[in-house]
Amino acid sequence: MKLIQVFSVGFDRIDADAAANRGIMVCNVGGSNAESVAELAWGLILGVSRRIPGGDRLMRGGKWERFMPQSHKLVWGKTLGVIGFGAIGRRVGKVGCLAFNMDLLVSDPFLIPETVETFGGRLVSLETVMGESDVISVHVPLSPATRHLIGFKELRMMKPTAIIVNTARGAVIDEAALTQCLQRGDHCRGGPRRLRG
Repeated sequence: MKLIQVFSVGFDRIDADAAANRGIMVCNVGGSNAESVAELAWGLILGVSRRIPGGDRLMRGGKWERFMPQSHKLVWGKTLGVIGFGAIGRRVGKVGCLAFNMDLLVSDPFLIPETVETFGGRLVSLETVMGESDVISVHVPLSPATRHLIGFKELRMMKPTAIIVNTARGAVIDEAALTQCLQRGDHCRGGPRRLRG
């Protein structure tokens, strides 16, 4: 074997060190599914904000509640935070700005402010994205630097009404911290919230 080619951006499921030790090259396909993942992210954002899955379950259960508890909220004109502004993050940010008139905040340590400004956004810290966004969309690769990038401290920064969608690798969010934050919502800023990933 001389080459391992994955047909996606992420290749964390491949033991790259073991491959390198055997002289095997590992390649990904940057941007190969950017449109698809960006659409998925927006599908999840709208599904949560408009309570679509909950409404569907109610109807299938033979119920119809016009105004459900914690009813839907608009994303129009709100603040979108994008963590990781590569091919996918840029598409998600563009839709937020153009389709929903959202203010765009971006956290990405590899960019300069001018790059983000061309998309109509502001380059800010991770803490600013977590604390000021109404919708947070995560688009970073899984690496030692990004594993558990979002932990209990970061989740506690979120507005009580904020939504977070992770279409990156699951381990970018600390699952134990997420569980703790959801179960012990009184210890999080503003109490329990809805999170999807």
